[in-house]
Amino acid sequence: MVLSDISDDIQSTPAALPTESLLKLLHPITLPPQSSRAKFHNWAETFLCSPAVVFEPSTEEECCAILELAKRHGRTVRAVGAGHSPSDLACTSDFMIRTNKLDGVIEVSPH
Repeated sequence: MVLSDISDDIQSTPAALPTESLLKLLHPITLPPQSSRAKFHNWAETFLCSPAVVFEPSTEEECCAILELAKRHGRTVRAVGAGHSPSDLACTSDFMIRTNKLDGVIEVSPH
């Protein structure tokens, strides 16, 4: 299976992909552990954490793949924005999603 096949498959059935394929798909959006962006601190630097893995998805499908991987490994997922919260709400030792590449409204529901 090549990466383009994985990308096509992810749009409909991330749960059907083998774990190895999910890992290959997520590799380009996974921050290297030694990167300073793989750590989190809020704006005041009062709360710091080092998640096990930090992802920077840009599509809904990538988010679904992250959630599927977390489910398989029994990990929680925290989404973090700009880090303006004065609390440790985003801190985790599991998976973190940085939302800076998720720009644009997908759907608006008034209810």
